[in-house]
Amino acid sequence: MAIRKGEAHVAGIHLLDPETREYNVTYVRKFLAGQDAVLYPFLKRTQGWMLPKGNPLGIESVGGIAEKGADYANRQKGAGTRILFDLLLKEAGLSADDVNGYDREMFSHLSVAAEVKGNDNAAGLGIFPAARAMGLDFIPVADENYDLLMTKAFFESEKGNWLRSVIQSEAFKAEVAKIGGYAVVENPEPIFF
Repeated sequence: MAIRKGEAHVAGIHLLDPETREYNVTYVRKFLAGQDAVLYPFLKRTQGWMLPKGNPLGIESVGGIAEKGADYANRQKGAGTRILFDLLLKEAGLSADDVNGYDREMFSHLSVAAEVKGNDNAAGLGIFPAARAMGLDFIPVADENYDLLMTKAFFESEKGNWLRSVIQSEAFKAEVAKIGGYAVVENPEPIFF
């Protein structure tokens, strides 16, 4: 929205369209129609089950969360992780009513991980760095596109060129790899709107 309002030149975006299973493109078309914008493929990041050390409930899927009555720590409505979780529920033939704690909303990956850390009966969906920070087990579920949305003017500017060169540098890629659960997109092909 900051791009649409002219409040920013660059914004991170990682929104899953559950109908198409495509990240970001649908939302850019919907909310930035008629504006000169560029979607720049930036990172792939892995979402996964964050579980207490040793995975005491033996959870491997969204079905396991429901079947074993895990205390689920959810993300807030509108979060990309929440959209992914709802899609996983739907694909498994489950609903929010099947998940203990579905309405308990957290506003960050780290908050979800903290909820899981203190409860051997807990589970949450989130990113690897949050799980690692809390010493949790992590089972990969899906890779998502974390892209940069830019104004076309910024993309074509000297600063835009500099930003892209930094992102594609070996030094930057090495730093991203240290985080875990993230990888810089190789040879990205920008999408112009």
